[in-house]
Amino acid sequence: DLLRVLLKAKSESLGVAPRLIASSSELDQIAAGDRDVPALNGWRREAFGDDAMRLCKGEIALSAKGSEVRVVHL
Repeated sequence: DLLRVLLKAKSESLGVAPRLIASSSELDQIAAGDRDVPALNGWRREAFGDDAMRLCKGEIALSAKGSEVRVVHL
């Protein structure tokens, strides 16, 4: 459920509700390798989608310190 953690961190930094960026079913689709998902297009791709795909490919990791989540490039 790292995609959900990433989504929460990204949505908090943007000040928008997570569901405006991606639904739970979209997260499941992304995790399954589907790239034809609204969360991977337009402003959502810039806000979340690019890092979501990088996370799935193992190009980034998530680091937590307290309640703060950071993206770590590998």
